[in-house]
Amino acid sequence: MKKQEYYLFTIVSVMLFMLGLEAGGFQYALLKISQEFSIGNAVTGMLVTIQFVGIIVASLLVGHAADRIGKKRVIAIFGGVFFIGVCLFTKANTLALLMLGVFVVGMGYGVSESVSSALLADVFSEKAGMYLNWTQSFFCLGTVVSPLIMEQMIFRYSWDWRGSFWIAGISLGLIFIPFRLCKIKEKANTTTIHKINNFTIPPELCFLIIAMVVCVSLENGIGYFIDTYLWQIDKQNQISAKVLSVFWLVMIPSKLLNAFWYRYKSKVLTICFSSLTVLLFILTLPIGVKGAAICFILAGIFIGPLWPMIMAMGTETMKGQAGKAAGIMTAATGLGGASAPAVLGKLSDQLGIQKSFIVLCIFSAVAVIAIQLYMRNEKIDIKNEKNIDS
Repeated sequence: MKKQEYYLFTIVSVMLFMLGLEAGGFQYALLKISQEFSIGNAVTGMLVTIQFVGIIVASLLVGHAADRIGKKRVIAIFGGVFFIGVCLFTKANTLALLMLGVFVVGMGYGVSESVSSALLADVFSEKAGMYLNWTQSFFCLGTVVSPLIMEQMIFRYSWDWRGSFWIAGISLGLIFIPFRLCKIKEKANTTTIHKINNFTIPPELCFLIIAMVVCVSLENGIGYFIDTYLWQIDKQNQISAKVLSVFWLVMIPSKLLNAFWYRYKSKVLTICFSSLTVLLFILTLPIGVKGAAICFILAGIFIGPLWPMIMAMGTETMKGQAGKAAGIMTAATGLGGASAPAVLGKLSDQLGIQKSFIVLCIFSAVAVIAIQLYMRNEKIDIKNEKNIDS
């Protein structure tokens, strides 16, 4: 890795760590926000959805523009947008302003994550999957330590839930400085740049979009409902917080390990989604607290490599338009993140939380089919390219 490439990798890793602080802090702060603003579970869930709507809107609008005006510039601008959102969010004294702040935070979050992924795909090319796995490990680390940081701020220093948001907001607000110092040149495919306005999506990307929606649905569906699931099994359980932390923690070595297996990406995705299908089905059965905890931790291992692998594969399908591809994939991330908690919450009221996990099991099975169709389509494309060459 060259000096400037190492510098870029470091900047993106730090940025994703800060986004992880926001993500983990938001999950930890939801109850405290609901108490402070006297809102119920329905409105609290709406706050999560609003953030993901911001991610979807900004990613779709900005992704293709990043290929034109430069990805480093776009990241620097939306780091500022993220900071403005944090200011609105943490200073809000009404529910309307709180929702606006969450939406703006989502916009900054979505663009920062998607365009930085596209930038890594451009710079590292064939090794993009490996570096995306590594940088996503820092995101997971941020989600793990954020609740711990907030807890220390609240109980030791008498801060409130806003602490980790300010750390992440100020850091991303200043992200333009290291990006300004980064001299690495972005690689744009001049033969395809004039096609950016054409919104044609390759068939391979369609299958990956399905896989991405499922990936984030599983991650958020499990993450937001671990506590509820374990509480319904045993009202006296005191391990849900530990299980949630370990669920995120095991994703780190999983991502790091799979960074070296990117060449086998389709097989890795098939194994992960197939294993998750089995684990989620087991979670619909009466297996007790310890059995459920083991299943959740194993699920974290198999979920770990999914997002960076699918994102890297998506950017590879649209050479010269990595920003547009990453924007589309991040919009799929937002769709999965917004829909899964709502669907699972609705079903759990009707069927109970254990039986409602069958919907996540079905989602995972659909992703297995999508990856198989992706592999089949990829083989056809390779065969056609060989026929053209000959």
